[in-house]
Parts: sequence; structure tokens; C-alpha cells
Amino acid sequence: MMKQLLTFSFLILISLGISPAQVTVKTITQPFNGSGGVRVGTDGNVYVADFGSTLNNANGTNVTRVSPTGNMQTWASGLVGASGNDFGPDGHLFQSNISAGRVSKINPFGFVGGFSIGHSAPVGVAVDSSGNVYVAECGGNIISKVDPSGFVGLYATSALFNCPNGLILGPDDKTLYCCNFSDGNVLKIDSAGNVTILATLPGNNNGHLTFANDRLYVVDRGGNQIFEVGLNGSIVLLAGTGQRGNRDGAGNQATFSAPNGIDASVTGDTLYVNDAIPLSGPNLNPVVVRMILLKSNTSVDQPLNQASAFLPNIPNPFTEETEVRFRIPKSGFTVLTLWDVMGKKVQEVLAKEMAAGEHSVTLVGKELPVGTYLLKIEGKEVSETLKIVRR
Repeated sequence: MMKQLLTFSFLILISLGISPAQVTVKTITQPFNGSGGVRVGTDGNVYVADFGSTLNNANGTNVTRVSPTGNMQTWASGLVGASGNDFGPDGHLFQSNISAGRVSKINPFGFVGGFSIGHSAPVGVAVDSSGNVYVAECGGNIISKVDPSGFVGLYATSALFNCPNGLILGPDDKTLYCCNFSDGNVLKIDSAGNVTILATLPGNNNGHLTFANDRLYVVDRGGNQIFEVGLNGSIVLLAGTGQRGNRDGAGNQATFSAPNGIDASVTGDTLYVNDAIPLSGPNLNPVVVRMILLKSNTSVDQPLNQASAFLPNIPNPFTEETEVRFRIPKSGFTVLTLWDVMGKKVQEVLAKEMAAGEHSVTLVGKELPVGTYLLKIEGKEVSETLKIVRR
């Protein structure tokens, strides 16, 4: 009872003067085994790892690819307790294997290869634009750094680590943010490896986190809620009543059941969370994928996959500029925007009425930092994303 009172008081304190986010929660899949990390690829699909059946039995072997409309396909297999994951700049998925103490590298076709070994219960994974892989090691209470060759070194250690779990890089590609599994702390790790507490969530058992829209979205697994955390440490309850369940609807009415993985869509307007079906007991599987629409005017039934609109841009990779070519199926207002891989809009390339047919526009990127970017086209009966590389 005392813990409940403290939690209730905490939520009052963080909610004062802040209007709740207008969000909608909707389940998009049938139940399947996928209790680990969640990452969205540049193709717009959601990649869900299977940690395993219970916390004490991390026996999951697969990564399932889920389309934004809920179609599912086993994409990769042969893992050993597939937990946290992240995509690298080359399009490979780096997947932790908590029961085997290793990180695997999965190519875009789902082939699982080796990468690094010798980790102590690895969970969260984050990859920077240079291909360095950061691993949250729950067993050792450290963050390790693995260079592109697979060499493992110590990056950060601190008494504040309490089974570090989820891990994500901030927009500067240097600062790491980490969730503790064994308490409610969200930690900030600077480029020198210094660790500080950014925020403390009330559930005392954090899952994973993601970055979009200049803020963090964090799974409060123990509290069955999703929070929005500002980079200044501010906390806003985004979705979930705190009661365990799988009810869809408005964010302040929806319920979650031991949610764990989370990631944002390329455009940052949708979050994807895996959520357990069991409402009691130790079982983590089966799960469903729930999407949280951050814009109240977005239709939850709007089709998100369309026929290919982009033609190959020339050149790709590019240095100063590239010609972007695309098809529009029907005349109408068309918007072409450029995003970085963290979900932050970099520039608006065009926004105007356009006739149906093929078009081209020159994207000038000589002032862009080197790295991977995403082009998003939205128009009448068209919505698609294209990965491009500035070098």
C-alpha cells in the first residue's frame, strides 16, 4: 500500500501543469512469441526479438518482422535469448543474445552471423553512425563498446548501473541513454563515459527506450505504462493506466501488460511496443505489437504500406547533391521530407501540388553531416520511405 501511495503522489507531481498527450493505442498483430527488443527498420517494418518464455528462461530464438499493418513473418532464427537490438548504418541488425553472452550481426536478408563474444548477460544495443556498437551488460553492470571489427572494450561503469537494460543513442550520436531493469532510473552517459541519473520512473522495473521528436520514450515495464522523458529530465505519462491489461483506446484509458521493447517510426509519429498477453504469472509470451499514435488526427486504419514510389536516386551515396526521382499515382498535394535515422526532420525538400506521373528534384546535401538519411514522400495514395547515404 505504501508503494502505491508513493507512486500515486509521484504521478501527481510530474503531471502538474502538463496537459496529457493526445495519443491512441491500437493492437496490430495476433499473438506470437516476441518478448525482447523492438526496432523499426528503414523499410518501415518492425523487427521484434524473442527474449524467451520467462525472465529465468531466456530461450527465444527468433526475430519476427512485422509490417505496420500487422503482417508477421519469421525473419531470423538461431539466436539464444534474443533481447535488445539496433540497426547499424549498413542496414545490418545487431542483436544481443543474453543467454549466450554474445552479439550477433544479422544481414538484411535475415542471415545470422557472429560479431562479438564475452559479454555478461547483454541486453540493450545501440549503434553509432561509424558502426561502433554499445552493449548494456546486465550481468556486469557495465556498458561495453565494440568497434566494427568486433573488438570489445569497456566504455562505462558506475554504481548507478542496476542491470542496465534498454540503450539508445541521442541525436548527437555520442550521448547514450540507458534504462535500469532493477530500478526506475533512466541514465545519461556522456561521451567520456560519465553516468548521471536523468529521470526516475515509478514502476521500478524499466524495459527499453527510444528517441524521437527530441525526447525519449521509455517503457515503464513494472508500472505497465509508457512515459515521455525530456532531455532535461522532465517526465510525462504518455499511455497506460497502470493496471495490467491489453485494452486499446485513448492513451489515458489503454492498459499494458509487462510491455518491454519500443521504437518509433521513421517519421516519429508512431511508437511500436510489444506487450505480453498473460496478465499474471511469470510468462512473457505470447505478445502482441501495439502501436501508439502520437497525433490525434492520424487514422489508425490508414494504410501505411504503398506501392513503390521512389526510383533510384543518382548518385547514392552522394557527396554534395543527388537527383531524387519519384512517381505520384494521383495528382494532389505532395510533401517530400528528409529525416535522420533518429527520427528528427532535417529539411523539407518540397511541399506543393503536383500532377500524377514521374518527377525529380535535386536534393542539396553538402552541409549535411556524413551518415544515413531517410527520404519520406507523402501525397495522395502514396506514403513511402527511401534510405540515402551522404558521404
